[in-house]
Amino acid sequence: MKTAMLVAYALFAVGVLVGIVIHSPGTVFLCKPMLMLMLMFYLFWSLYKNWLNEDSLMILALIGAWIGDIGLLLAEMFTNDPLNKDWNLFDPNEKWAKIAFFVGMSGFLMMQLTYQYVFHNTGDPEKVSLLQRKRWLVFPFFILAVGIFSWVISSEIGKTFFSHWALTIPVLFYCMSVSWMILAAINRVGRVPSKSFNFIMAGAVMFLISDFLISLNKFIIPFPMAEFYVMFLYMPAQLLIVEGFIRQGKFAVP
Repeated sequence: MKTAMLVAYALFAVGVLVGIVIHSPGTVFLCKPMLMLMLMFYLFWSLYKNWLNEDSLMILALIGAWIGDIGLLLAEMFTNDPLNKDWNLFDPNEKWAKIAFFVGMSGFLMMQLTYQYVFHNTGDPEKVSLLQRKRWLVFPFFILAVGIFSWVISSEIGKTFFSHWALTIPVLFYCMSVSWMILAAINRVGRVPSKSFNFIMAGAVMFLISDFLISLNKFIIPFPMAEFYVMFLYMPAQLLIVEGFIRQGKFAVP
């Protein structure tokens, strides 16, 4: 069953990429919502014999990612440009697109916060974590988050979009959340099996890059095939994170 879920995930992932390349929104709309569902089933079938509290939390994270995927899909559907070539998030006529966009980002925020908790609290409790030994590591990641946010809001589009604090604060928190997720993944080093650490670390970095490409395309410099590159990174990133979690074995949330 686990193999079947992985094959299904791969097929749906290919379907998403093909749909983007051939400009078929219907194909993307059919395949993309299935991705996180397949990962949920894969996680369940991998761990159901020894189900622990953090396994449920990982399911919650994947539900957040599923909400994020659906939200961004609906945001594209509600625009006047369903192929997402010239989607203007700031067009006042695209009210429902904005609502769907922020629902999607809220889902991804839920995913990141849950990942952070699981990453930070899993591992061999008898080993001192990296952050306990080097607390100063928090500051570079804080600077990274603030730097990315400042770069985005300094753009012409950013100045228009982030003119109100009600939009500025949530997006700043989102940027910080992504950075903290990377930090939490790094904090697992030496406390979980090396393969588990490597899988999750690679997935977290790929997720960060995919988010960076979204920001670059929407707020700074739109570039061709942006959605393709984002999904090309995002889909294996999620699989790597789930696989890394499965491979951590007995080391659970205390």
